Parts: sequence; C-alpha cells; structure tokens
Amino acid sequence: TNHTYDLSEDEWSHLTKLVQGDHPEYSKKFLKELANDSLRNVKIIESIKEYADKGKKILYFSTDKSQSKIVFIILQKLGVKAVHIDSETDKKFRKQIVESFQYTDEISVICNYDIFSTGFDVPNLDVVFIARPVNSPVLFNQIVGRGTRGEKMDGKSEFILVQVIDKIR
Repeated sequence: TNHTYDLSEDEWSHLTKLVQGDHPEYSKKFLKELANDSLRNVKIIESIKEYADKGKKILYFSTDKSQSKIVFIILQKLGVKAVHIDSETDKKFRKQIVESFQYTDEISVICNYDIFSTGFDVPNLDVVFIARPVNSPVLFNQIVGRGTRGEKMDGKSEFILVQVIDKIR
C-alpha cells in the first residue's frame, strides 16, 4: 500500500522487551492497527479473490481475528467460497471444514487466525497467503510448510507463497 507504519515508543519498547526465543513479536495493539488498515485489506482481498477465481485452494493467515472475519465476510459477498476459523471454532466443525477444503470444491479459501501454523496437512493446497508480520524463522517455516508437502506426500510439486510486506519503522 506504500503506507509506512510508525511504531510508537511503547510499541518499540514492547517489541524490544517481548521476545519469543530470540525473535521479537509485535504487540496485539500494533497488529490491530495493521488489521484495521482499509487500503491494506482491500489489496489483500483483491489478491485472494484473483487466486480463488483461478480455482486455487488458499490458506490465509490473517493479522488478527477480526481481520480474518472481515476478509472472510467480504470474500463471501464477492462470491468466493470462504470460511473463517480461529482457536474458538468448535473442533468438530473445524474438522468438517478441513475435510471439505481438502476433498471437495465447496471451500476455496480458509481464513484463519493463529490456528493452522502447525499440524495442518492439506496436500492439494495451492496458495499460502501470509498477511501478518512474522519475525520468528521457526514460525515462518511452519506456516510456509503448510504448502510444501510435495508429490511424495500426495501434494503438489509447487505452490504459491504470498507474503504481505509492510513498511514498519
């Protein structure tokens, strides 16, 4: 979007003090600011819709829970077969969603917040779409790993990785 996000002194302090392993993570307050950026969201939605219109199976990692829901709702209104899942989604319903995503054409996009970075295996995944800043190489590799199943594991030989890069100073 060519928008630069300036961290406040409190945000910078949070980032430098709050450390997961050796990799600082952004505060929920700052992630909320990113999530509420309408122009950013429009570009994300347009990009996801382009892939969905091409018949791609997309796993979307949102900036926060409310943004995941917004993206999901707008995609549905645009005719995209999308769902939203987060940690509060009923486990049985979540399983049904994953099976439908994996074995049918009823769902083309799963919008998720903080739930499918590990333990999610859908070999026919076409696009991993990351819209949240990720500082941890371990977490980033886990997220990207959702698309790297490969042909030996009944997956695809390639997938598309889309990562939103925000200017943060």
